[in-house]
Amino acid sequence: MLRDVSPPPEEDYQLDLNYIPEAAYRLPLPYMVFLTLLVGTGCKYIRRPAEKTAWSINLRFKGVPFRLEHGKFGIRIATSESPSSPLVDDLVQVLYRAFPIADRVLDPDIDVQVRAGNVTVPNRQHLFRERYEFFRDQARQAFEAPAPRLDNLFGPSGVPDGEPRSVDLVKNEREGFFFGSAAIDAYFSWLEHLLVLILPFVAYDPTADDLVAFIGGSWTDKLKRIWKLSTDGGAKKLYDGLRDIKEQFRNSVAHGGLEKGDASLGVHIPGLDAVPARLSRFTESIHYGVFPLKDASFGETCSLFDSVDAHLRSGSTRYGMRFAESGLDVAFDAKSREEYQKAIESDDAFDELLNRLSYFADLHTNMDW
Repeated sequence: MLRDVSPPPEEDYQLDLNYIPEAAYRLPLPYMVFLTLLVGTGCKYIRRPAEKTAWSINLRFKGVPFRLEHGKFGIRIATSESPSSPLVDDLVQVLYRAFPIADRVLDPDIDVQVRAGNVTVPNRQHLFRERYEFFRDQARQAFEAPAPRLDNLFGPSGVPDGEPRSVDLVKNEREGFFFGSAAIDAYFSWLEHLLVLILPFVAYDPTADDLVAFIGGSWTDKLKRIWKLSTDGGAKKLYDGLRDIKEQFRNSVAHGGLEKGDASLGVHIPGLDAVPARLSRFTESIHYGVFPLKDASFGETCSLFDSVDAHLRSGSTRYGMRFAESGLDVAFDAKSREEYQKAIESDDAFDELLNRLSYFADLHTNMDW
């Protein structure tokens, strides 16, 4: 696939090449290009060749000099040809065809590294948390909005005057349900992401913990691994509360408004019409109404979520929570885990770790070598 790509002669490194405008939009992620060229050619790379540049690779494509480099604002292509040369698109197409092959070649090695814990999980905690808080705030505003005034339908004489008017009597309840159910879904998404970030701070061991299986597992499996439910009564109570919320609201909304089994069905009873198939389940619904989620039940749900947050910020998960909330990506390799374990011995040591890693993360993001 890469037969037309070859390592360059030494003199190519001194050439003044022409950069191709908007090259970043033609190519995928920089490290896909990087690994494909290293695996499939004899080309070498230069690490941090200049300020704001992570790496560069010089090559010849069909005998023509090219250079690909990853800078702060994306990947760039430079060539001795005109920027409009058809060779540029030809090279891009060749790389696209080579990516899947390089992926298969690298897959066994990548699998070994993943199972050894030599990976970093991108920290998107703030994004998921802000989504939850946005919908929570919108739901609260909807539920607390003043109810529509029925007297606006009539004039001073108590009879309709002017053009016909109408009022949406359930607007607050309906929009509160829409935003509230979205907030509940967002909270569980945030929780699942957060628990992965916390894992290396609670005695993660790659020989015993399957990271890929943990990431793909349910939130209940994750929480059981993170919290010691058999010995922590407070955690067990919160866990049970979350399960109730999930069954009553999240699952039914996510699955078309229907609960598991026959719990949502109305059984035809002569003389009574259709009644719930499971009478006892009806009592588990906190508040009954036209919409599955009402103001009172949403308030109780948010109170439970706040308690879960508080528990995560205490005990064995408090440092993992602080690290996640710092925005730093979480590494699972042995060296990083050793650093984490040493740092959680005291607040001062942990503050020092966060400050140091934040400093280097800023340097890396800005490519300030």
